[in-house]
Formats: sequence, structure tokens, C-alpha cells
Amino acid sequence: MSKVKCQLVWHRQGAGAGCSEFTFWHGGATGTLAWADPATGVRFVLLTTLPNRVANDLVIRPVSDSVSTAL
Repeated sequence: MSKVKCQLVWHRQGAGAGCSEFTFWHGGATGTLAWADPATGVRFVLLTTLPNRVANDLVIRPVSDSVSTAL
């Protein structure tokens, strides 16, 4: 029987530009994003009704970056 190897990979692609490497996040299909940065104690939730293809560049990334770099 062969063994299955698993690897857990974290990346900050969905979190704000100022987030630490410890940030975890989840984005939804209708323009939503939530992340938490344990290194700074900052938590962020943004809910929209826009589809991601519109919301990501228009709202989600700019607001998430602004929040993560302002604190």
C-alpha cells in the first residue's frame, strides 16, 4: 500500500498587503473576504453582493490593503 503525502501551504494572496505570514483568510463567491492576523490581532470582514470578478479589483483588494497597512 502506498502512503499519501500531504502538505499544508499558507499564502497571503487573499489577505491584505500589510498582513503577516501568519494570516489566515477565506473569500467567498459573492465578493466576500474575511481574514485574521494573529501577529497584529487585526480581524477583517468585508461583505458585498458583487461577483468576485468585479469586487476583487474594485473593492476587496483596495479596502483589504488599506486596512492591513493602516494599523
